[in-house]
Amino acid sequence: TKEAWDESWVQTSDIDAKETKLWNVGNHDKDASTADVPMGFEPICWRSSSGYGFTGTYDGQGHSISNLFINIPETSSPVGLWYKTSEAEIKNIILSNVNITGHYCVGGLVGETDRGSISNCRVSGTITTNSYAGGLVGKNLRAGFSNCFSNATITGGNSIGGVAGFSDYGNFNLCKGFGIVIGNRYVGSLVGDFGRGEITVCEGQGNCYGNSSVGGLIGSASEATIKGCSSKS
Repeated sequence: TKEAWDESWVQTSDIDAKETKLWNVGNHDKDASTADVPMGFEPICWRSSSGYGFTGTYDGQGHSISNLFINIPETSSPVGLWYKTSEAEIKNIILSNVNITGHYCVGGLVGETDRGSISNCRVSGTITTNSYAGGLVGKNLRAGFSNCFSNATITGGNSIGGVAGFSDYGNFNLCKGFGIVIGNRYVGSLVGDFGRGEITVCEGQGNCYGNSSVGGLIGSASEATIKGCSSKS
């Protein structure tokens, strides 16, 4: 029998997730003075028996999910609408006014990707982490991004980017990073820390702030091929 994280899903209407701000009350930050704070929404596949996370297909059909709230500052696992995806296809989703906090690998859409594709997706809101954070994805390995847009405020330490915090062997086409990106090192409007891959016809137009390796498009890159791109600085 196929499990839920292997299947194909279609979103048929807009979703207002404002009630998630009251979900899962507990001591999620390990601070006795705030023992009764909500964790909010539990990332999809958070408790899956598969270490690969979501491996299916999700088509938002252009519908939105608004006001999603996730607050898990002490976890060592990736955090996002999906905790992790592997060879998955995510497309046609609008996430608006998200409020997401995690410790490592935090994205509005997915905490960590491994292969697969993300296309025609939009994210706005606030994302906070210690390291590896992006408007769409915190950490990307080998996945392709097409026509994705981020207009979020993203705050963290190292590897902080408008669309993806970190990416290796990933390709970005027709993607745009706006908003505000704040970090320490490896900070960029599109990708904070980029290893190998291609970036074509993308824009980095956000306001980036950091202490070192800060760029209008990419904070730092090792073997990137960049074509037809523009940036604010």
